[in-house]
Amino acid sequence: MDTQVRQIDAGAATTRHLLARSRRSIFFGDAQLDERLMQRLYGWRKALEERRMLRPGAGVAEPRLIVAGVGQRHVSANARGAARSRCHFFCNDNLAQGALMAAMRQGVTVPGRVAVAGFNDLTGSDQMLPTLTTMCTPRAEIGHTASRLPLPLIRSEHEQPSLIDLGLELVVREST
Repeated sequence: MDTQVRQIDAGAATTRHLLARSRRSIFFGDAQLDERLMQRLYGWRKALEERRMLRPGAGVAEPRLIVAGVGQRHVSANARGAARSRCHFFCNDNLAQGALMAAMRQGVTVPGRVAVAGFNDLTGSDQMLPTLTTMCTPRAEIGHTASRLPLPLIRSEHEQPSLIDLGLELVVREST
Protein backbone atom coordinates (compact mmCIF):
# COMPACT_ATOMS: atom_id res chain seq x y z
CA MET A 1 0.00 0.00 0.00
CA ASP A 2 1.51 3.33 -0.94
CA THR A 3 1.55 6.51 1.08
CA GLN A 4 -1.03 8.18 -1.13
CA VAL A 5 -3.53 5.38 -0.50
CA ARG A 6 -2.95 5.64 3.26
CA GLN A 7 -3.69 9.38 3.26
CA ILE A 8 -6.85 8.86 1.18
CA ASP A 9 -7.97 6.04 3.50
CA ALA A 10 -7.29 8.19 6.57
CA GLY A 11 -9.39 11.05 5.21
CA ALA A 12 -12.20 8.67 4.27
CA ALA A 13 -12.10 6.86 7.64
CA THR A 14 -12.38 10.10 9.61
CA THR A 15 -15.27 11.25 7.42
CA ARG A 16 -17.06 7.89 7.72
CA HIS A 17 -16.74 8.15 11.50
CA LEU A 18 -18.38 11.57 11.44
CA LEU A 19 -21.14 10.31 9.15
CA ALA A 20 -21.73 7.35 11.48
CA ARG A 21 -22.25 9.91 14.26
CA SER A 22 -25.11 11.40 12.20
CA ARG A 23 -23.10 14.41 11.04
CA ARG A 24 -24.23 15.52 7.60
CA SER A 25 -22.55 18.86 7.03
CA ILE A 26 -18.87 17.99 7.28
CA PHE A 27 -16.50 20.83 6.49
CA PHE A 28 -12.89 20.07 5.60
CA GLY A 29 -10.41 22.63 6.89
CA ASP A 30 -6.71 23.19 6.62
CA ALA A 31 -4.14 25.95 6.37
CA GLN A 32 -2.11 24.70 3.44
CA LEU A 33 -3.12 22.36 0.70
CA ASP A 34 0.02 20.28 0.15
CA GLU A 35 0.05 16.86 -1.54
CA ARG A 36 -0.74 14.80 1.58
CA LEU A 37 -3.57 17.09 2.55
CA MET A 38 -5.01 16.97 -0.95
CA GLN A 39 -5.06 13.18 -0.61
CA ARG A 40 -6.95 13.45 2.70
CA LEU A 41 -9.31 15.89 0.98
CA TYR A 42 -9.89 13.29 -1.74
CA GLY A 43 -10.69 10.69 0.95
CA TRP A 44 -13.13 13.11 2.61
CA ARG A 45 -14.92 13.75 -0.68
CA LYS A 46 -14.86 10.03 -1.56
CA ALA A 47 -16.58 9.09 1.73
CA LEU A 48 -19.26 11.75 1.24
CA GLU A 49 -19.90 10.56 -2.31
CA GLU A 50 -20.10 6.91 -1.15
CA ARG A 51 -22.72 7.94 1.39
CA ARG A 52 -24.78 9.68 -1.28
CA MET A 53 -24.59 6.62 -3.56
CA LEU A 54 -25.37 4.08 -0.83
CA ARG A 55 -28.11 6.12 0.80
CA PRO A 56 -29.66 8.55 -1.68
CA GLY A 57 -31.52 11.24 0.17
CA ALA A 58 -29.49 10.63 3.33
CA GLY A 59 -29.33 14.37 3.85
CA VAL A 60 -25.57 14.73 3.40
CA ALA A 61 -24.87 18.40 2.73
CA GLU A 62 -22.76 19.55 -0.17
CA PRO A 63 -19.13 19.32 0.97
CA ARG A 64 -17.31 22.57 1.64
CA LEU A 65 -13.62 23.19 1.83
CA ILE A 66 -12.41 25.78 4.32
CA VAL A 67 -8.87 27.06 4.09
CA ALA A 68 -8.15 28.70 7.44
CA GLY A 69 -5.25 31.11 7.82
CA VAL A 70 -3.33 29.94 4.76
CA GLY A 71 0.20 28.94 5.69
CA GLN A 72 -0.52 29.03 9.43
CA ARG A 73 -0.71 25.68 11.16
CA HIS A 74 -0.87 26.76 14.78
CA VAL A 75 -3.70 26.88 17.31
CA SER A 76 -4.42 30.59 16.85
CA ALA A 77 -5.26 30.01 13.19
CA ASN A 78 -8.49 28.31 14.22
CA ALA A 79 -11.23 27.88 11.69
CA ARG A 80 -13.52 30.87 11.57
CA GLY A 81 -17.08 29.77 11.53
CA ALA A 82 -16.57 26.69 13.67
CA ALA A 83 -19.61 27.74 15.63
CA ARG A 84 -21.70 28.29 12.49
CA SER A 85 -21.22 24.82 11.04
CA ARG A 86 -22.17 21.43 12.44
CA CYS A 87 -18.97 19.49 11.95
CA HIS A 88 -15.33 20.04 11.01
CA PHE A 89 -12.64 17.63 9.92
CA PHE A 90 -9.31 19.43 10.22
CA CYS A 91 -6.17 18.08 8.64
CA ASN A 92 -4.10 18.86 11.69
CA ASP A 93 -4.77 18.93 15.40
CA ASN A 94 -3.51 22.50 15.80
CA LEU A 95 -6.45 23.87 13.83
CA ALA A 96 -8.86 21.44 15.49
CA GLN A 97 -7.64 22.52 18.94
CA GLY A 98 -8.14 26.14 17.91
CA ALA A 99 -11.67 25.38 16.74
CA LEU A 100 -12.45 23.72 20.09
CA MET A 101 -11.25 26.81 21.92
CA ALA A 102 -13.22 29.10 19.59
CA ALA A 103 -16.37 27.06 20.19
CA MET A 104 -15.83 27.24 23.95
CA ARG A 105 -15.36 31.03 23.82
CA GLN A 106 -18.55 31.38 21.78
CA GLY A 107 -20.57 29.08 24.06
CA VAL A 108 -21.04 26.43 21.36
CA THR A 109 -21.33 22.89 22.71
CA VAL A 110 -18.96 20.22 21.38
CA PRO A 111 -19.99 17.61 20.35
CA GLY A 112 -23.59 18.72 20.93
CA ARG A 113 -23.93 21.43 18.29
CA VAL A 114 -20.56 21.05 16.58
CA ALA A 115 -18.29 18.02 16.16
CA VAL A 116 -14.55 18.46 15.64
CA ALA A 117 -11.96 15.94 14.44
CA GLY A 118 -8.25 16.47 13.82
CA PHE A 119 -5.23 14.65 12.43
CA ASN A 120 -1.88 13.56 13.97
CA ASP A 121 -2.86 13.15 17.65
CA LEU A 122 -0.57 15.99 18.68
CA THR A 123 0.41 16.70 22.26
CA GLY A 124 -2.51 18.18 24.12
CA SER A 125 -5.26 16.66 21.97
CA ASP A 126 -6.09 14.23 24.75
CA GLN A 127 -6.19 17.13 27.22
CA MET A 128 -8.56 19.44 25.34
CA LEU A 129 -12.03 20.06 26.71
CA PRO A 130 -13.62 18.04 25.25
CA THR A 131 -10.84 15.65 24.29
CA LEU A 132 -10.14 15.69 20.55
CA THR A 133 -11.00 12.86 18.17
CA THR A 134 -8.04 12.51 15.82
CA MET A 135 -6.22 10.26 13.37
CA CYS A 136 -3.09 9.08 15.18
CA THR A 137 0.09 8.93 13.16
CA PRO A 138 3.03 7.15 14.83
CA ARG A 139 5.33 10.17 14.61
CA ALA A 140 7.99 8.89 17.03
CA GLU A 141 8.13 5.54 15.26
CA ILE A 142 8.38 7.34 11.90
CA GLY A 143 11.38 9.30 13.19
CA HIS A 144 13.10 6.22 14.62
CA THR A 145 12.50 4.22 11.44
CA ALA A 146 13.70 7.04 9.20
CA SER A 147 16.87 7.46 11.27
CA ARG A 148 17.74 3.77 10.79
CA LEU A 149 17.07 3.60 7.04
CA PRO A 150 20.36 5.08 5.77
CA LEU A 151 22.62 2.71 7.75
CA PRO A 152 22.19 -0.43 5.61
CA LEU A 153 22.58 1.70 2.48
CA ILE A 154 25.80 3.21 3.78
CA ARG A 155 27.08 -0.27 4.60
CA SER A 156 25.84 -1.63 1.23
CA GLU A 157 24.12 -4.42 3.15
CA HIS A 158 20.83 -4.68 1.28
CA GLU A 159 18.22 -2.83 -0.67
CA GLN A 160 15.75 -0.69 1.24
CA PRO A 161 12.02 -1.34 1.05
CA SER A 162 10.15 1.17 -1.10
CA LEU A 163 7.47 1.55 1.57
CA ILE A 164 7.26 0.94 5.27
CA ASP A 165 3.68 1.11 6.53
CA LEU A 166 3.61 2.07 10.20
CA GLY A 167 -0.17 2.40 10.21
CA LEU A 168 -2.72 4.99 11.22
CA GLU A 169 -5.42 4.74 13.87
CA LEU A 170 -8.56 6.77 14.41
CA VAL A 171 -8.64 7.74 18.10
CA VAL A 172 -12.24 8.45 18.98
CA ARG A 173 -12.62 10.89 21.86
CA GLU A 174 -15.27 13.26 23.18
CA SER A 175 -15.24 15.94 20.44
CA THR A 176 -17.26 13.83 18.00
